[in-house]
Amino acid sequence: MTRGRFRIVLAGAVAIVTAGCATTGSGGEVSPSRTSIGSSAPIAPSPSPTFRPGEIRSVPDPRTLFSPALRKALRFDEYDGSECKQDKGDAERAEYIDVWSCDLFTPRGREADADLLAVYTEFHHPIPHEDATTFATSDFAVTRENSGPEWSPVALGDEALQAPASVGAGRIRLRVRNVTLEVSAYTGDWKRRSSTEEDRRARRAATDLVRSLTGLAR
Repeated sequence: MTRGRFRIVLAGAVAIVTAGCATTGSGGEVSPSRTSIGSSAPIAPSPSPTFRPGEIRSVPDPRTLFSPALRKALRFDEYDGSECKQDKGDAERAEYIDVWSCDLFTPRGREADADLLAVYTEFHHPIPHEDATTFATSDFAVTRENSGPEWSPVALGDEALQAPASVGAGRIRLRVRNVTLEVSAYTGDWKRRSSTEEDRRARRAATDLVRSLTGLAR
């Protein structure tokens, strides 16, 4: 989701609240309204946005979402540089989007650099005037537009795009309910580089994540 769109959504909410909290004085001037002490009709606070049934309400460390079989195949626990961290990003988005960023390395021995699986996850909360899934869907629409026609739709999650073939790299962008992800696989050994193999690795990891995230929806 672009920062501009995010500011517009929040600005609209602020404008509505501001308009509802102003009164016009005898001279025509506008001043903030105040509820007098003992008033029989106090101003009710606006309800906080809540998750809808069927949405994902929390996302753990993405490493825990992989199946035991994939964890064994990736062997990222054997590489000291593998890590997942939460990145709140800028303040405007931090309140409504939780970010996980993972770099997971598969060791390939002394003769080759480790392979890399990068997973970037954005977990969307509901915002004023948009439920969490609508928010994530709008975000993914921007991703789709920015990806360009070279990215092909694939049947994965609620919607997904796969990057054009690239030797040594495979990338998939997708949405599952109110979560958007980008999964990228890179080969460390130039002798083994092929677009087919890396596309397969990215697709396998993305499929595991879709299965686990779907199970979190309630």
